[in-house]
Amino acid sequence: MERVEEGHKLTYTPVTKAKYWQIDVENVYVDGKAVVVRSGDKSKGKKGGGGGGGGGGKKLEAIMDTGTTLMIVPEKLADSIHRKIKGAQELGTSWALPCNLASSGTHSDGAKVELEIEGKRFGIPFEDLVREETDVAGVCYSGIQASSAGFLIIGDVFIKNNYVVFDQEKRRVGIAPLKLEVKRLPPTFVEVEKPDPRNGDGAGEDGEEQFQASGVDLNEGESEQEEEEGDDQGQVEEINVENDSQAEKQEEWSAEPSEELEVEGEEEEGEGEEEQEEEEEGEEEEDTTE
Repeated sequence: MERVEEGHKLTYTPVTKAKYWQIDVENVYVDGKAVVVRSGDKSKGKKGGGGGGGGGGKKLEAIMDTGTTLMIVPEKLADSIHRKIKGAQELGTSWALPCNLASSGTHSDGAKVELEIEGKRFGIPFEDLVREETDVAGVCYSGIQASSAGFLIIGDVFIKNNYVVFDQEKRRVGIAPLKLEVKRLPPTFVEVEKPDPRNGDGAGEDGEEQFQASGVDLNEGESEQEEEEGDDQGQVEEINVENDSQAEKQEEWSAEPSEELEVEGEEEEGEGEEEQEEEEEGEEEEDTTE
């Protein structure tokens, strides 16, 4: 139970149809205001002593379904919910919301769409109702869509914000508000004037300004880049040294055989001259003998 919001515990509600994990929903709230379930709605709900604002005590049948992404509700209920959300509109057969709904300031902080079950409310934050952007700039699809069916399908958009237990043995569903992590806000940008080194008065140079995110060191990237360049330069120097030493060795190696060849050539030339002299001496001796 560590994932349940502090101060809360599981609220159990009986399953009315085990095949579909069907339960009763007493009412729906938008930003704390009850949505009256009108008698003309296509809800096959039953009368009972449900929670406040139920429009004559009518309960809505709802299926808890982990295989559905959105929350699907009867058409008139979808209309009632979105009419309480400023900026909501119909796009064809779909409902859409302002993409900046959660941060627009048009509703109270922490505004939610809530389902009342067993007298307790369990919600979907406005920010999780905003889906992908439509073809209209700044307008996104809603996480709640309409259906001609007379019941709700409670999908992941609700389940991911609540701790849900499917108790098959006792044929009941347990629900508690989920402890949500605090979302990290984007860095705050502060306008900072660039000091003029010529006068030291902190005025911007030629009207130039820079924007710095709070807690972010703009010079950090430059120092890292300089270090990387220094490492690369060191590697290049090492490679050059190795190449120089290899070149020197190659020159020494190539020089040695050439000297040997020259020496061998000189020796062969000397031997040839000696043989020629011996032959000439032999011919002279023969001439003398004759």
